[in-house]
Amino acid sequence: MKAYLFVFSSLMALGPLFAQDGVSPDRPGFGNGTSIVTGLQLEAGYEYSKVEKTKTNVFGLVTLRIPYKSWIEFRVGGSSFASQSGSGSSVSEFQDLSLGSKLLLLKGSDHFELTNPRVTLIVESTVPTGGNNFGSDQAQPGTSISAGWPLNEKWSANVNLFYLSAYDGSRSNDFSGVVSLGYVLGTRLSTYFETYALYPESGGSRQYIGHGWAYLPNPSLQIDFNGGVGLNGDSPDFFAGLGVACRF
Repeated sequence: MKAYLFVFSSLMALGPLFAQDGVSPDRPGFGNGTSIVTGLQLEAGYEYSKVEKTKTNVFGLVTLRIPYKSWIEFRVGGSSFASQSGSGSSVSEFQDLSLGSKLLLLKGSDHFELTNPRVTLIVESTVPTGGNNFGSDQAQPGTSISAGWPLNEKWSANVNLFYLSAYDGSRSNDFSGVVSLGYVLGTRLSTYFETYALYPESGGSRQYIGHGWAYLPNPSLQIDFNGGVGLNGDSPDFFAGLGVACRF
């Protein structure tokens, strides 16, 4: 599996929790938003992370989101190109691509009701197309569920739970979760704060905090950047990324 958990989990929407006519991305951040796209949407980005002396650059992070019905979209995750260096060695190769779908389970309320969140489910799997260091020679299916609440006109809350049937010579059951708060500063600018943790079956849990911003030059285009730090010895010392989302 290697560095796959970072790529498998697409990223949190900073804007409204609900479907909209403009761009509605699942980036930046670790969690997913609860929107279902109403038009063809392309998301892409770059990520840098540093763990002790090991530095990793990931280019691509492409997700093509294809609308089908008001309650379902299909998703294609591109094979990102990763480059890793440290301790006198380096490796560069493509990661696995992924295929999946996102379904609306509960519509939720347009105002805060703790027992009535908007809930979506993502079911997807990698396809063994990447290299030996950043991919797997078997498919890695997984699922995630996202629940979102509008707290008021400015603030929103989002909780994600992830499961991945990882393969790195043998099968393992890996879990992760994230809690996020989003804040809208106006019609074009928004920000978020999140904390999340990864719990691989092999042990060595990792905890993080992250923060990011998103800007809308127009309703169909988002530009974003994010960063954060690890909270324990198995987490990256530092990570940062930037990206774009475009609705066609």
